[in-house]
Amino acid sequence: MNKIIFGTVIIYFLIIMNGCNTVNKEAYSIDFIDNDIKYEIDIDNDGKTDSLRVFIDVNDYIRLEVNNQKEIIGYSEEGVKSVLIHDNKGNYCVGVPIHYDNDTMISKFYGLNKDAIVYKSTVNGYVKSAYQNLGLYVEDRKYIIGFQNTKGRYLINTDLSLTLEGNYTVNDFKHTLVKELKAYKYDDKTDTYEIHTYKQGEVLDLYETDMQHLIYFKTKNGAKGYINAIKDEYDIPAGEFYIGDERLVDYFNADEISWTG
Repeated sequence: MNKIIFGTVIIYFLIIMNGCNTVNKEAYSIDFIDNDIKYEIDIDNDGKTDSLRVFIDVNDYIRLEVNNQKEIIGYSEEGVKSVLIHDNKGNYCVGVPIHYDNDTMISKFYGLNKDAIVYKSTVNGYVKSAYQNLGLYVEDRKYIIGFQNTKGRYLINTDLSLTLEGNYTVNDFKHTLVKELKAYKYDDKTDTYEIHTYKQGEVLDLYETDMQHLIYFKTKNGAKGYINAIKDEYDIPAGEFYIGDERLVDYFNADEISWTG
C-alpha cells in the first residue's frame, strides 16, 4: 500500500457573505493517483488509516474503492490519471475520468467518507497535470485548476464541491513583441499584480483568455502576467482585441491572434 505524500499548492476560492465578495486563501493538496494502486489516507484526521484505490475491472469499468465501499464510475482506459483533492483537515474529494457519449471525456467527483462514497459533481474533460500549479489571482478571479477538453475553470468550494467559474479559452501561442507593451506582471512574493513595461523583442506565451478583456501570458522564464484589453465583437475579423485604439495583434510579429479553443 502506498502512502500519499501531498504537494501543497495555494489556491483560491470565493465565499459570498452578506452580499459581498470576500477573498480567502486555503491550502489544498492536489495529487494525481495511478490506477490499481492502493493508497493510504486518513479521512477525518482521526489517526486511523483508510485505503483508496481506483481500478479498471475485467469488463473495462472503472471503479472507486474506499475501505470496504465500492462504486462503479463508468468506462475508462489506462493512462488517464484520477486526481485527489485534500483540504488538510481530513476532507477528501477524488475526480475520476471516464468516457462519455461519442467517446468524449468527463470527470466525476466524489467526496470520501470512511463508510461511504458521495457523488458531488461532473465536469467536462479531465484534470491535466500541466495546469496543476498555474494559480492566478486577478481582482475577483480565482483560478484553481484547468481541465483538458473544456473551456471551463472551476472553483473549489469549502465542501470540496466544484463550481464552474466561467468560460476561458486555452491555447499555446508564443509571439514576439515588436514594440513596448504595458501589462500587469505577477509578483509571487507579494501575491499581487503591478503594471510593467515589456520591451520589444520579448516573447510572450498567450495561453488563456476569458474572451472578454483578460489575456493571460507567461514569459520565457515562467513569469506570469495579464493584458487588460477590449474585445470588439463588431469588428472585422469579429472579436478583435484592442488595447486602447490599437489592435492587440499589432504589438506582436503575427498576422492574427486567434482563440479557437
